[in-house]
Amino acid sequence: MKELKTLTDIGLNILCEAKVPDLSTLMVDVGFGTCVEMTHTEILSYIPKKISILTASVADLESKIVAQQTNIRIVTAGMAEMKRELKCG
Repeated sequence: MKELKTLTDIGLNILCEAKVPDLSTLMVDVGFGTCVEMTHTEILSYIPKKISILTASVADLESKIVAQQTNIRIVTAGMAEMKRELKCG
């Protein structure tokens, strides 16, 4: 495959037809708005590293979600207790 025709998002979900004349290297978004030109071999070695980073990030976010859910339950229980005390009191 020498050339690739594709659609690319140019912002606000507006698509534009694009032609990639040379597929020997591709631009890869590595995060923080930075793109790096890589060969297919470099991309194939980059992907498992990126998956590992993203997996760790997901695990961290999941633990933060659990902590926030716990805090919400504690506050909700406290508010319910205060409401009961006001009704009885």
